[in-house]
Amino acid sequence: MLNGHILYAVKHEGYPTDHPLNKHYNPNYYFSTADCTNFVSQVLHEGGVPKVDAWWRPWWDKDDWYYHRTGTDPFDANNDDSWSWSWVKAGTLYWHIQARLGTLVNSPSQLLLGDVIQIDFTSDGTIDHTMVVTMIDSSGNIRVSQHTTNRTNEPLINYFSPGRTFYYLNITY
Repeated sequence: MLNGHILYAVKHEGYPTDHPLNKHYNPNYYFSTADCTNFVSQVLHEGGVPKVDAWWRPWWDKDDWYYHRTGTDPFDANNDDSWSWSWVKAGTLYWHIQARLGTLVNSPSQLLLGDVIQIDFTSDGTIDHTMVVTMIDSSGNIRVSQHTTNRTNEPLINYFSPGRTFYYLNITY
């Protein structure tokens, strides 16, 4: 992936203690308290992945992936922007990535900067969280950045816990 993905992720991640409107969030996208997949979609798009919006498909279709801004109100304050489910829902983004942007790999050691990691916290078959690889240290340890609980370059090992299922998605677009 291009470095633009990583620079965007780190610039717009914010800090856990920031008030939502004082974070370094990009005001050209809506703000939500459950914002992890929206954030990763922004990272992918701002890094160069084009949107897909076929007018004949409904917004919940996994083949579409878009965010449309209306006006100039920061953080979609007027509540008039539109987006596809794959832009904001972890499970739908998973299917969209596999269909268009990348492949599922078996191990975090196969990931590169800008790749996506998703977690099913309870291994119930529902993907609950999305984050992006923003650093790989000299020992090969993966570090991720995310929204919802904001983190920048957090060690992936901190997320490992019994009962969780991880999905490692190599972005090949």
